[in-house]
Amino acid sequence: HVFVVTIEAPRNGDPISPLEREYSYEENERKVHHKAGEIFVRRHGKTERASPSDIRILSQRARIAAERINVSIALCGSNQLQAVGLSEEMCDAWIDHERQILTEPLKAVPESVIRTLAETRRSEEYLEEVSSYLAEVKANFFDLVGAAALRTRLNPLEVALENLTEDNYEEVVVELEIEGARSYFDKHDLDESEALLPERPRAWAAPRQRNQGFYGVSMIRPEVMIPNLHYKSPGWVTNRGLSSAVRYRERHLRPRKRLELDPLYVVVDSQNAGKTIDIAWSATSTSASGVASGILSAAVGRDLFSLGVLLKGTE
Repeated sequence: HVFVVTIEAPRNGDPISPLEREYSYEENERKVHHKAGEIFVRRHGKTERASPSDIRILSQRARIAAERINVSIALCGSNQLQAVGLSEEMCDAWIDHERQILTEPLKAVPESVIRTLAETRRSEEYLEEVSSYLAEVKANFFDLVGAAALRTRLNPLEVALENLTEDNYEEVVVELEIEGARSYFDKHDLDESEALLPERPRAWAAPRQRNQGFYGVSMIRPEVMIPNLHYKSPGWVTNRGLSSAVRYRERHLRPRKRLELDPLYVVVDSQNAGKTIDIAWSATSTSASGVASGILSAAVGRDLFSLGVLLKGTE
């Protein structure tokens, strides 16, 4: 039989382990005696008495875990969050309404006379353009409406991180779990995004002109884009149904320092209008042990951002 003992490597916070009782043995015909309380270390495959330098290192290792992170997160400002009226039914209704607007000119200007108006497309080609446009809008509908809400300046969610101690905290990471939020955006999103806004097809029989874009605003730069929900200034976000998880980039936090984090523009679901939503927060640091955590309550206004307001340029 073989008896195997596994000894895990020491970790930060582990206490110094001195000899618990006196111990004597013979080595090379010489009696060796160790007193209780002596400290030993492993070095180059040998067990040796700890030097003063070794004891300082062991003391520092034990002290790291004793310093637990002690920070708080608080809401800044008095702005209420704003709910956005979004649902699959609203999406379908808006798509139907947009299709009606785009196809109505076919009835007013029949194809038999369209050649006199410099319209080079056949009606089938125009309808195919409309279908492709609406399919692209529907596939990205919630993101596009969120981007429109950002352009109309949703009230931001602003939070501040505060160090409650005299210690320096290295690489502090703050995470938020925002209930009732479909997604969030930040002030850099319109510059740091990946997908082009879908262009509305030129109306049937209309003269050629600069495309008005998804928001009904002349697209000065064709590279204007919708927000990218996978990576943005604070860090990353994951969408979990009706909640969004946000992770801010690491920050160093000096003693008693209060740091305002980047504002977020949160797309709150319409069912939370007039209510409060919970924001669970947590914070960790590489220079302290443990996790600081808590719950914030953010008020949501009663009035909805409707599709008529957000997408008025295309209605």
